[in-house]
Amino acid sequence: MSTHNSSALSERHERRQRLRRRVQWAGVGLMAAGYISLAVPPSTDYWMALVRVALGFVLLAGGLFAALMPILVDALGLGED
Repeated sequence: MSTHNSSALSERHERRQRLRRRVQWAGVGLMAAGYISLAVPPSTDYWMALVRVALGFVLLAGGLFAALMPILVDALGLGED
């Protein structure tokens, strides 16, 4: 393999790793937002509490999916060219 191809491959690999880390951190951020949304004070109106709890679970599920997706892609070998 030539030096040009190996440097291009390593650069592509580094870009892919940075993207995966960003996606995982975004997932962690979504999960944190979900937990914050689930912290409903007792004095909150019923409908607002219901909306916040539903939003919290959606954010938790989406964050978990985003945080685990890069790991699953690697484990299944779907990210390989």
